[in-house]
Amino acid sequence: KLVLYGTAFGPAATDAALTVAAALTSRNPFLAPLESREEAAAAKKRFAEKMLTDSVGVSDHLSVLAAYQEWDQKSMFGSERYDFCRANFLSIKTLQGMADLKRGLLETLSDCGFVRAHLTAKEIAWRGRSSNQSDGVLLALTGGARCEPCTPPLIAALLSAALFPRVVTAMMPQGCGAPKKLKRGASTEGLPKPKLLARDAETGEPVIVKMHPGSVAWTEVTL
Repeated sequence: KLVLYGTAFGPAATDAALTVAAALTSRNPFLAPLESREEAAAAKKRFAEKMLTDSVGVSDHLSVLAAYQEWDQKSMFGSERYDFCRANFLSIKTLQGMADLKRGLLETLSDCGFVRAHLTAKEIAWRGRSSNQSDGVLLALTGGARCEPCTPPLIAALLSAALFPRVVTAMMPQGCGAPKKLKRGASTEGLPKPKLLARDAETGEPVIVKMHPGSVAWTEVTL
């Protein structure tokens, strides 16, 4: 659903949707070694903050998207990509696997008529390698023409639509009112955290859920 929705909003949205879809079917590219867990979490948070807007908060999905896009812009020759992964606690094998998955998904979309015809994973990889050393997906979608980037609010909306009804509603505890807008880096100590509700798959009734401690949004009070 995610990649199909992406195709309705142009090449950049399709490329971003393919990246997130590949991430959802891959291992987490962010590593968390015991001896450097805090540094690894900080690296992941930096990527999440690059996608922040007035309407989109920190997101694990968008942090992976930001990391992948930055990695994909690095030269595939020499050690530039390996150095980038080491510095940011990323698994290069997972990122490479995501690139392969993206090309395979794009080939399927092409076969089904949702994007340009006659695109094959092999051709897409060759196009990227010989042109700008990227995964080749956006190049194949645009034919080399320039296009506007996909904004974080759009990819967040595509994710919400694709995952619905498996979404969570965030509500402030009774009596707390709407959360105040905090400046980036401001302390959240002592502030009430939103209550997270999801619908039970069997009964349809709302149940309280909790954020995973490994999420970049674990400490957030404004979602």
